[in-house]
Amino acid sequence: MSLPFVLTPEHEATLPSGLRVTYRPFLVKEEKVMLTIKESKDSREILRCMKKVVESCLISGAEPSDLSYNDMEHLFILMRCRSVGEGVDMRHTCKSCGKDSDIKIDISNIGLSKEMPAESTVMLTETVGVTVTPIKIEGMMKIVNVVDKDPLSVLEYVVENVFNDQQVYKFSDMESKEQKEFVESLSLGQVQKIMDKIEEFPRVCITTTATCLHCGATEELKIEGMENFFT
Repeated sequence: MSLPFVLTPEHEATLPSGLRVTYRPFLVKEEKVMLTIKESKDSREILRCMKKVVESCLISGAEPSDLSYNDMEHLFILMRCRSVGEGVDMRHTCKSCGKDSDIKIDISNIGLSKEMPAESTVMLTETVGVTVTPIKIEGMMKIVNVVDKDPLSVLEYVVENVFNDQQVYKFSDMESKEQKEFVESLSLGQVQKIMDKIEEFPRVCITTTATCLHCGATEELKIEGMENFFT
């Protein structure tokens, strides 16, 4: 006689990009993956774990490899809510008295740090420009540990198209040599224009309030970063 299986609930969500997806909560096998890196300080390892869990739990609506980093982070937090609960314990330092307190935040209050930009085009000259797109998880995994030393490395993963007054070129279809030559041909001012546009894209954040247990001061918190949710 075979053992009975517990049916896993399914949930729907709208991601920051507007995609509507169906997902399930973490199961024991995903919790094992998360436990192996709970103490990890390696950002790339944290991202690898998030990607693996989302790939397992995403049922329909999108391919994991097509999700932007923001979409995947948002979806991971929703999965965490449905699996472990909405509360996460954190240590907070009060700005008023400087003392630490243990607080619990509700991660179901997930949102974006700001609105998505209305325009994704950056004109580099009067006739040449690029369109940029939020970085995908694969790109984030490749640059996360090197971007501080090599900020230009991000361009390969956020430039979607290069265009002039005659034609549009898909950046990912170019050979690596062509991509490198294009990036190295840019002036510092042109690179800064692209970087400024990238900064316009919002980040996933959780907005909440915290009251200090020592002095009673209350302040608004905006919490970002996957490391806060591996608990």
